[in-house]
Order: sequence, then C-alpha cells, then structure tokens
Amino acid sequence: MLKGKVDSLYERILAIECLIAIKKEFTYNTIIKRIGLSPPVLSRYINKRVLPEYSRAINLIRIFEEKFLKEIIEKKIKVDKQGIFNLSFLRSDILLMGLIAHIIARKFSNVNLDKVLCLDNGGEILGTLTAWALRKPIVIVRRERELGVNRFIEYRFIRSPSVVEYFYIPRGSIASGDEVLLILDVIRSGQSVKALTELVKKARGEVKGIASLISLEEGVKHVREEVKCPLYTLFSIRTS
Repeated sequence: MLKGKVDSLYERILAIECLIAIKKEFTYNTIIKRIGLSPPVLSRYINKRVLPEYSRAINLIRIFEEKFLKEIIEKKIKVDKQGIFNLSFLRSDILLMGLIAHIIARKFSNVNLDKVLCLDNGGEILGTLTAWALRKPIVIVRRERELGVNRFIEYRFIRSPSVVEYFYIPRGSIASGDEVLLILDVIRSGQSVKALTELVKKARGEVKGIASLISLEEGVKHVREEVKCPLYTLFSIRTS
C-alpha cells in the first residue's frame, strides 16, 4: 500500500530529526559506523539540505530506535542513592521526547484508540506528545482536584498501609466504551498502572495499551499479570 504524500513527507522529516538527536550525543565517526552512510550524505541530512527517500527514512528511524535510543535515554537519566529517578534532563529534551512519542505511536498504530491518558507532575509531557502523534485527545489524571472543574471521577487507592492516594479526571473526559492508551514515565511496582486502569473502568472505558519510558522488570511482571493488554517500555531495568 502506497503512503500518502503527507505521511511520506512526515516520515522523511522525522528521520532528519532522529539524526539531529543522535548528533547531539554522538560523534560523526560513531554515527557513520552504526548507520553506514557516507560523511557527505550524513552531513547533508543533519544540516537539512536534503531529505532522505521514504524507504531510507523508515530505515533511519528504525536504526535510531534499535541502535541509539536506549543509550541516549540512559545518558539522560540520573538515579540517586535511594534509587529515585531524576528525569528532568530527559523531559527537558523536547526533540527527543517528541521522537519517543512518535515511536510509541507507531507501536500502537494498529490498536483502536479513542484517548490517551497520563499522570500529572511530569507525565503529561510524554502523554501530550504521544496524543499529538496519534491525533487523539489527551486526558490528564490529577492527584488533586483541578480548580474550575466541578464534576470529577475519583479513584481512591491504598499505596501502602500509611499512604492513600486519590486520582481525578473531569467527568465526561472518558466516555462509555472509550479505548484508552496509558502513558507513564516510570513503571516501578505497577500499583499506579493498576489504579489508572481501575479509574478508566470506573469511567466505563477500557485500557487497550500501556507505554512507559522506563520500567523495573518486577513492576512490568505485575502489570502483565494484572492488565491483559499490550505493554511497551523503552528502557527496562533489572531489579534483582
């Protein structure tokens, strides 16, 4: 099936953006060795003088995901002595976050979706960019009631014996029968994923997919046991 002209152009421009993101983190020599392009051709792409043909663009996007993306993410993640992730450097790189969102959108391109749902306090960056890539509405889950919104759907869950959390979405933001993609920055224990899934159920929607930037293997295991839908994570960390 032939791609439309607009879709084809979009992928070709995206391939250039992938190369620009790579160039910010790697030397020309490293890029040339991994990609296999000649220095003059690579220079013309990175300096936006020409666009790659569609087939080459698709291949460049694939190479970016398979040979560079995880390494770039790892460089931008900071972890303190308590094992707390600092994602501020990653979140602030909007070019990279946009490319990640596009990759997530491609992974779920064959899934019927009506909404994209994410958490506040940082999660809305990737969530909003992914919603834009999919051309779907975004629903942002708040941990506090939002001023100016009078009607909410609330979900209460016990994170630990001493910690109770509340999630809120505006009533009507998820309609009955809506199929939803969950976007998270980090999957740790899987508790938040389960709570968000229950919140969507309470709104009479259904979670059809889950994507995260980073995940702990034990958390992903729990999610797969609890939620029966496709799950994609870009960077997985062993917990053993």
